[in-house]
Amino acid sequence: MSLLLRKNYLPPLGAGLLLLFFLALMLSEARQKSAHFDETAHLFSGYFMTENSDYRIGTSNLVLSQKLAALPLKSIEINAPSPKLMEACFKADQIHGDEAFILGYDFLNKSGNRSSTLLFLGRLGMIFCSLLAAIAVFLWSKSIFGYGGALLSLSLYVACPSILGIGFVIGADAPANLFFILSAWALWNFLDRITPFSICALGFSCGALALTKMSCLVFIIYAFILLCARVAAGSPVRIGWTKSSLRVMPGRIKILRSVLTFILPVFFLVWTIVWAGYGFRFSAASPDFKGNASLSRAKLENQSGCFEATIKYLLEIRAFPEAYLLDFANLRSLTSSSKSFFLGETRSGGTPSYFPFMLFAKMSVPAFLAILTAIIFSVTDLKYLKSRSFNGDSPRCREKLYQCIPVLLFVAVYMGIAVFQKMNIGHRHILPVFSFLYIFAGYAWDLEKLQSKFSRIFLLLLPASALASALLLHPAHLAYVSPFCGGPYKAYQLFTDSALEWGQELPALEKWLEKNQESFQGQNLYLSYFGSASPSDKLSSVKRLPGYLDPRSDRSCQNTVAEKLKPGVYCISATMLQPSYYTREGAFFPATSFCGEWSEEMDLKYKSMTAPAEALIDAIAEAKSKPEAEHALKKWFMENHPPELSPADSGKYWMEFLAAYDLARFAKLASALRSREADAQVNYSYYIFILDEKELAEILAD
Repeated sequence: MSLLLRKNYLPPLGAGLLLLFFLALMLSEARQKSAHFDETAHLFSGYFMTENSDYRIGTSNLVLSQKLAALPLKSIEINAPSPKLMEACFKADQIHGDEAFILGYDFLNKSGNRSSTLLFLGRLGMIFCSLLAAIAVFLWSKSIFGYGGALLSLSLYVACPSILGIGFVIGADAPANLFFILSAWALWNFLDRITPFSICALGFSCGALALTKMSCLVFIIYAFILLCARVAAGSPVRIGWTKSSLRVMPGRIKILRSVLTFILPVFFLVWTIVWAGYGFRFSAASPDFKGNASLSRAKLENQSGCFEATIKYLLEIRAFPEAYLLDFANLRSLTSSSKSFFLGETRSGGTPSYFPFMLFAKMSVPAFLAILTAIIFSVTDLKYLKSRSFNGDSPRCREKLYQCIPVLLFVAVYMGIAVFQKMNIGHRHILPVFSFLYIFAGYAWDLEKLQSKFSRIFLLLLPASALASALLLHPAHLAYVSPFCGGPYKAYQLFTDSALEWGQELPALEKWLEKNQESFQGQNLYLSYFGSASPSDKLSSVKRLPGYLDPRSDRSCQNTVAEKLKPGVYCISATMLQPSYYTREGAFFPATSFCGEWSEEMDLKYKSMTAPAEALIDAIAEAKSKPEAEHALKKWFMENHPPELSPADSGKYWMEFLAAYDLARFAKLASALRSREADAQVNYSYYIFILDEKELAEILAD
C-alpha cells in the first residue's frame, strides 16, 4: 500500500475519483427531492435579497447561504410572487418572519415557476460548498497523516449519509460546515505562522462564517480555548512577510502578545465582510423597494439579559447592519423550548443525550470503526510518549498528536455546547462535527501499527464498505440510521423532523403510488404531509389529512377532511406519524393540541367532539346535494350556533371546530397505526397503511 501511495499521481487521482463519486450522488439526490421544510423560505429570501437589495424577508439564518442559493437563479427567467401578496406582507407595520414561508410557497408553486428547476439550481450553491468542504477535509488530513490518511478521511466524508442527505439542502448547514473547517484550519495555521496570507485566510474564512449561521458564536469560544492551549504548549510562533523571512518568537508572553497584536486586522476583515454582506447599509429596507414595514423588534424588547442588552447597544451605535443584529436577537427564541420527538417520547425542550445519540446513530459503521481505530492508535501513541524520554528528535507520533489538537478540540467544544441546546429537531445542527471526526479518522492509517495482512485488509475494507453502503442507501441518505440503533426502517420510532423526514420525499411517494395504482384502483387515498411544498397534480386526488406546515392564510382549517374517514390507503409522513406537530391555530380554538401519546384525557376530548362533528359532516354532505348548498349550510350554522356567540360568527366557529375534530381524529388514528406494522414504506419517510372498514371502525370507535 505504501508503494502505491508513493506514486505521485495515484493519491490525487484517487481523491479526484472520490470527489466525482460524491458529486454524482449529490446531483442525483438534489434532482429527486421535493422541497425540504425550510428550503422554500431560504430560496425566496435569497432571491428577494439579490433582486431588491432588501433584507427584511429573512429566515434568521443570516444572508450568505441564501445569496449563494439565489445566484444560479439569475441564469433563467423567473416570475416574482403575486404582487397582491407582496403588498399585503409589506403593508403591515412590522415583518415577523412567517412572510418568507408564505411568499416562498407562492414563489415556488403559484407564480408559474417550475419548482423542481428552481430548487435544483438553488441547491447547486450548497453542493459547491459541500464539495469544497470535502477538499478541505482531504488537505487538512493530508497535512497531518499524509496521503493514506487523507484518502481514508475523504472516503468517509464523501460516503457519509449525513453529508449526502443534508449537503445539498438550501440552508445554512452546508456552508457553515465548510466555513467552520476553513476557519479552524486557518486559525491553527495563524497561531503557528503569522504572515499576511495567514491573516487574510483567517479573516476571510471567519468573515464568511459570520455571515452564514448564528452558530458562528461557537467559534469565538473555540478560538479562545485553542489560543489558551497554544500558549500553554509554548511552541514558538513565527512571524514574517514571507516564509523565507520568518522570525521566531519564543516564550509564552511573546506568543500571546504577537497573537493579540495581529488578531486586530483579522477582526477588521470580519467586520468589513459582514458589512459587505448587507451592502454596507445599516437599514434592512432598501430605499428603492416599496413598503413601509420594518423588522420586528418585539422579541428583543420582550427579553432581558446581557445578550439582549449587547444587541440593543450595538443597534444604537450601528456597529453592524440592522438585519444582522436582529437575526441574532432571535437566537434565544430559536434555541428555546420547542416540541420534538426523541426515543419514543414527545418532549418540550431538549435533552443532553439528543446530539450524542444522533452522532452515534447517524454515523456509518465503517466510519465508526475507523474513528474507533484512530482513538485506539492515538491513545497508544500518547502512552508511548509518556513512557519514554527523548533526547534527540521527537518521534512522528508526537507531531501527529499535536496537529490533532484543533480537530479534537473543535469536536469537544461544539458537542459540549450542543448538549445544552433545547432545539432537538435534527442532526444537521452538528454537521461540522462529522467532518472534523473524519479528519481525525485519518489517524487510523498507520501502517507501522498495521503489520499483519488481516489488519491491512480490514483498513482497506473500511472506505470500500462505506462507499458501497452509500450507493445502496441512495437516494434516502437522510433516513440513515446505524444498524447498532435498529436501521432506517424503524427510524421514526427514534426521531423525526430534519433528522429523518423533512418533506423531501413527495416525488418518491408519487412514483410509488403510480407504480401501485392498479392495486389501489377505486380505493380512497389519504395523505398526511409534513413540509412547506405543494403536492403535485399526481397527488391531486389524494385527500389531505392534517399536516404541518401548510402556508395558507387560514391555517386553522388547513387540510380539513370534511367527511367521515373511509377504508383505503393511508400515506403518513414519518414525522406526522409521531405526535409532535398535532396542533391547530384558530380564533375560537386557539390552543388545540394533541401532542404526546394518546391519553385518556385526549380520548375524552375526542369523544365529546365526535357527535357534533359528525352532525356537521352530515349537514355538509346533505347541503352539497342541494342546488343552494351554501345557503343550506348557512342555515344549519344559524340553527346550531353556540349561545355565547353571535349568529354571524357561527360559520367560522363550526369550521374551526371541524378542523379541531379532524386533528383529534387523526391523532387517534396515528396512535393506533404506530402500534402496528406498516404495509409498505417509501424511502423510510412515508409509511403506507391499508385499512379495511373493520379495522378503521375499531380504531375510531368512541
